[in-house]
Amino acid sequence: MEPLSGAAAAAAAAAGGGGASRPPSFASQTNALLRKNLIFQKRNRKATIRLIIVPIYLCVLLSVLQRVINNLLDKPKYKCGCMCVDVNGTGPCQNVCGIQYSTLDQAGSCPIPNPPEWPALLQVPHLEYRATQDSSESCRKSQSCPAAIPFTGANETLSTTVMQNMFTDSPLSNLSDNASISGILLGTDMPGTSTGFIEPAFISDVPIYVLQSECKSRNSVTLRTTIDAINVQKEIKCVQGLPLWRNSSRTINEETFKGYRKEKIGKGISEVAMAYDFQDSNEKRFNVLALYNSTYQNISYVPMPFGLLRVSRSLNAVSNAYLQFLQGQGSGIKMLLEFTKEMPKQATRLTIDFSSLIGPLFFEWVVALLFPLC
Repeated sequence: MEPLSGAAAAAAAAAGGGGASRPPSFASQTNALLRKNLIFQKRNRKATIRLIIVPIYLCVLLSVLQRVINNLLDKPKYKCGCMCVDVNGTGPCQNVCGIQYSTLDQAGSCPIPNPPEWPALLQVPHLEYRATQDSSESCRKSQSCPAAIPFTGANETLSTTVMQNMFTDSPLSNLSDNASISGILLGTDMPGTSTGFIEPAFISDVPIYVLQSECKSRNSVTLRTTIDAINVQKEIKCVQGLPLWRNSSRTINEETFKGYRKEKIGKGISEVAMAYDFQDSNEKRFNVLALYNSTYQNISYVPMPFGLLRVSRSLNAVSNAYLQFLQGQGSGIKMLLEFTKEMPKQATRLTIDFSSLIGPLFFEWVVALLFPLC
């Protein structure tokens, strides 16, 4: 046979292409897939019945188990505590329920219509984790490491002045109420809890720190105050707040990342109390970026209750310092954050919901295994 010419080959290719079959439509593919699955389930009838019965059986079993457990939890031991109190002073007592009459197991179920007002605190690193200026570990051994506060900005003079205004060296003996406490930088090395009803720093045995530009020897006092009918007696210790100028925000990020507990390099954990980037702030514009350590939020692969981050105090401190820069230290004009307060809470009941715990597993059984698509 002789080879075809170019025109003849093109004509033959066009003729052959015109006779090619068209791809099936979406409806045809869906119909074929459903028929395939039906045939597959028909051939595996026993396995299909087991896949349907086992989740139903477990649902019934867990429903009964949940009802039994909730009935056990629905006892006075886990309900808000009550006491017969002579409210009006006339003799007959009335049954009054509240957190003040409850045990630790009962307190979580009580309503809190007016949560207590707690002073806003800074998050200060632990003594053994505080960042040091050099490789020396002497301050950690003597427990005298300052709380490093790196900062940067386009205007170094303005940024330095604002940072210096953050610290007040007023005597600690003047502390008595929220108004005087909010005027200084109080902090704690305890992580926050999942709610703000109780501030763990005020009910624990660890001291509360106050950040000042310079600490005198043995600068420690005992604070006795009352916070919403709660008598508080805490030891207040001075910690030097050390502002450290950095050339850029990138340098701050690199230093803090190297000291991060999961990215520690060589010398171990090296944390800072807070950091600021004043960017293009000037006398007419206040534009600051506050950096904080989000690891105290307890975000990890292990399910844990989220912790509240103490960021509001650092934002208020730098805002008030900038206001002092504009108005002057002796103007008496301040913008203070006196307290933080949780939202009111209604009475709750302690229950266990199995559906929220094993819902994804049931979905996997019923949908993914019952209808295989490949």
